[in-house]
Amino acid sequence: MIVHADCDAFYVSSERVFNPSLIGKPVVILSNGDHTVVALSKEAKALGIKRGDNIKRIMALYGHHGLQALSSNYTLYGDMSSRVMEVFGQYTPDMEFYSIDEAFANLYRHKYIDLDSYVMDAKNKILQYTGIPVSVGIGQTKALAKTATKYAKKETANGFYRIKNNEDRIRLLKWLPVGDVWGIGSKYEEKLLAMGIKTAYDFSIMPGEKVNELMTIVGYRLWCELNGQQRINFEYEVPNKKGIGSAKGFGTKVTELSQLQEALEVYLSRCCDKLRAQNLACKHLSVFIHTNPFATEEPQYYKSIEVELPVATYHTHLLKEEANKLLKGIYRIGFDYKRVGVFLSRLVPIGAIQSNLFDNPNTERNAKLTAVLDAMNGRYGRDKLRFASMGYKHDWKARADKLSLHFTTDKDDIILIQ
Repeated sequence: MIVHADCDAFYVSSERVFNPSLIGKPVVILSNGDHTVVALSKEAKALGIKRGDNIKRIMALYGHHGLQALSSNYTLYGDMSSRVMEVFGQYTPDMEFYSIDEAFANLYRHKYIDLDSYVMDAKNKILQYTGIPVSVGIGQTKALAKTATKYAKKETANGFYRIKNNEDRIRLLKWLPVGDVWGIGSKYEEKLLAMGIKTAYDFSIMPGEKVNELMTIVGYRLWCELNGQQRINFEYEVPNKKGIGSAKGFGTKVTELSQLQEALEVYLSRCCDKLRAQNLACKHLSVFIHTNPFATEEPQYYKSIEVELPVATYHTHLLKEEANKLLKGIYRIGFDYKRVGVFLSRLVPIGAIQSNLFDNPNTERNAKLTAVLDAMNGRYGRDKLRFASMGYKHDWKARADKLSLHFTTDKDDIILIQ
């Protein structure tokens, strides 16, 4: 059997762990820059708020309901996710970390236990050890387990449901709208509704050949999964990313090249940290800048540029030099820039870097410099040791006026009990 676990309103739940006064209140989490809603509590959903809503509009409409708005705190959410997955992983080694707040587990090793009790114990332990509520579903396949979780969230009191037989499977598929089926996007939903396919059950009884013709092999695998045939494999190891990027909007108008360079180097540093954490190097580097496309009354400019490096590298200071060269090549005076971004691609394992006879950046000296940088920041905190050109004030940063503290990752933010 397959288990699917999904944290309930994960971003909001993470905030509530350290601020219990938010429990029971409508809460929204805002995008970078505090402009739009990216996550929300069930209380906020009940008011009619949706993802993508503008914060100024919804505060004007629902502020009198006690609506609470918080800036997104991805450092906190990432750490809370690790804690949840660590507890879940104690119950089975056969896990797939699907997203920051979701995971699958294969319980084929657990044939002679009471599955319901075992999974409920895991669910309760996660709540006890982390404070994060989790909904859990069990089914024969990943698609059915995910369907069971959706049902558990909306229709059960304890946030748990197991598909025990074919009758349960059919009942759940008839309950689930076809547009809510895992893997069916708005494009296919529109086509299926036009064909009279309204529920997951309607989809499951379509001829397999017709599904394959309409939705290719990906849709056919999903169709098989809903009919109880395992076709979507487990990914027990998190695959390496094909690219790592960072691009955030500015909180103020940025016109100077020096400001863009400072922001670019900060973003690049974050990318390089992630790159080395996965033991990877990059062979391809791209940079872009653009103005605010919504400020139609202002002059508009968008430009991107890229370079193929002679030898793949993972050293921040070397990639910084290349990125600044690219930025200087596309920067133009006379524009109010809204965003700068960087993307590292053509990633290869550090141990598989192919050297170049005439240009080898991965020298022992560079390796030692990078090792010291990582060791110091790993011990004392991010950016405690940094390149001077990254700056300190960062007046260009996106607004985060309602940011909570880094309760679990910064010793200065640890809650003190009086």
